[in-house]
Amino acid sequence: TVDIEHDGNRLIVKITEDRDAGPGQELEAGLSDVADRVGALGGKLRVENIPDGPITIQAEIPCGW
Repeated sequence: TVDIEHDGNRLIVKITEDRDAGPGQELEAGLSDVADRVGALGGKLRVENIPDGPITIQAEIPCGW
């Protein structure tokens, strides 16, 4: 699932993926690139990886519109 919200000061994009296996090398490499891009905008990227459960990726990017 993908959830997007704006709380007045930041854009929050949250992606949750149900899966049976770990994140894998391709996802880990891709997350590094995403973290760099989010960081370049002054934001943060968080990854929550629950064993045998979903993986949640959340980007918080500052914005003031």
